[in-house]
Amino acid sequence: MTEEAILYRELFSFLSAPTDAGRPVPFSARDLPRPLARGLVHFYGLLRSETVRAIDEDLADQIARSLSDWFAQLYRQLWSNTDSDARSATDELPEDPAALVAVLTARWPDHARQWERSQRTIAATPDQRVCEMIRLSMVDTAKSLALQQREQQTERALRLVTAPLADHLNETVPSIVATARRVNAAFHRPGVWNIFDPLWNEVDWEPIENAAETGEQEPDLAALAQRLVRGVEPVSERQVWQEETVTVVHRDARDSGYGNIERLGTTGSPQLALSSELSLLASPETEELFLRKQAEGAILALEPTRYEYSERIDLQTRWRRVDAPQRLGPIIVCVDTSGSMQGEAGEIAAATTLLIVREALHQRRPVDVVAVHETLRIASFLSSPTSEPATTETAAAVNAEEPDRVEPEPVMHLESILTPASPGGANISPALEEAIDRAESRARRGHDIVDLLIVSDIRFPKVGPNHLNRIYRLQSRGWARIHALTINREPIHDPLNVFDYRWHYNTADEFDFRNAGRPHRIGIARSEI
Repeated sequence: MTEEAILYRELFSFLSAPTDAGRPVPFSARDLPRPLARGLVHFYGLLRSETVRAIDEDLADQIARSLSDWFAQLYRQLWSNTDSDARSATDELPEDPAALVAVLTARWPDHARQWERSQRTIAATPDQRVCEMIRLSMVDTAKSLALQQREQQTERALRLVTAPLADHLNETVPSIVATARRVNAAFHRPGVWNIFDPLWNEVDWEPIENAAETGEQEPDLAALAQRLVRGVEPVSERQVWQEETVTVVHRDARDSGYGNIERLGTTGSPQLALSSELSLLASPETEELFLRKQAEGAILALEPTRYEYSERIDLQTRWRRVDAPQRLGPIIVCVDTSGSMQGEAGEIAAATTLLIVREALHQRRPVDVVAVHETLRIASFLSSPTSEPATTETAAAVNAEEPDRVEPEPVMHLESILTPASPGGANISPALEEAIDRAESRARRGHDIVDLLIVSDIRFPKVGPNHLNRIYRLQSRGWARIHALTINREPIHDPLNVFDYRWHYNTADEFDFRNAGRPHRIGIARSEI
């Protein structure tokens, strides 16, 4: 078991252990080198009791992963730095006992009486073999003292370096715990925590929390997000267009005339007849014989290879329809940020986007959110692994499955997308272009079907000819399903049949006279979900 795995085990056990009289019980870390073990126990003592109590098992796991690598690398560096001092203390010791005692006394004066006792024993012993054994014992003792001195230097250096780290943890853990509650409340998933990178502090949680609050008040939106993410069609197989590469062989023939003679044969043409055959025409008696051979095609002649053939191989791509299993691929949400999306339309769009991201994380479907806020913003979740796979030794020590976690970078991009649109707004075309590009690139990788959702308040599809042709191609090849969520008083009119599924969130108010006549938005009809 490596030092990283042992350090992870010790750190996780300490950070997740139940408290005893206000503090966790410090572990001995007996499997670690002594300087590292003592430095680790010193680090435990610098952590505040409230800091350790605030850490749950998931946070303890991630902190232990980061600190185990940090402690292991730091220890190796400090241990290698003291290697030269330890070698210089024991290398090239003199052979003469008196000179040896002088050197050892100068380097370790606390053991002067031991060195002098050994010197007197050597002077009183006439046997040279016994003297040599005493000398070797002194050298071994010197090496042991040099090792102890090296361990003490490494431990002191570890104590000096780990003190600021403990202070950093005491300061950052409370903010991490508070942010962790926000992450769990917004995404129903734990976050990825790196104690050395304060990226989570840059997230503005107000747009995300406002979207989550709106989503809690709209159960029909949550039902729509659930149906969209889990699949709108219960079809097990479908027909898709698949691109394949085929080999085409072209054979070309070239007329080389009669220049290349291959063999001797028979023919009915006198053009390449042998001279002995043509000599039959010299006299009337043999002319009849030549004509008979000509009629029977038995004239001896030279046979040429008139045509030369060459082959040319080309690789061509073609499309064919194949049966493919119904597998759910990525979800791409294209959010309209035009000026008309201010107010309640923008609030419903933000809530829908967050609910889809939350459900996609639960179903482990990759999801991309695309929108334009001054520049193109893209928030991608589950598009790449959130953490490095655990090593065999670490997995054996923990024996637990890695949970899905939310990284801070896509959350920052999502926060900028959920921010209310500016008064001027932005055209949806750049975002739609990026969404179609992603749908095409994702669909070409396999048989997974892509769900592309356009969230807007448009009543008529504002799709240009180029985008329209690409959408039709995605639909006809079975690569993607195109959805539209219209946030308006009136549903979308789709005369060009652009969308496979059309959802309508009605923003008109209706009055509930059973509840004192208070108005509320109609929302999505239950029959549409």
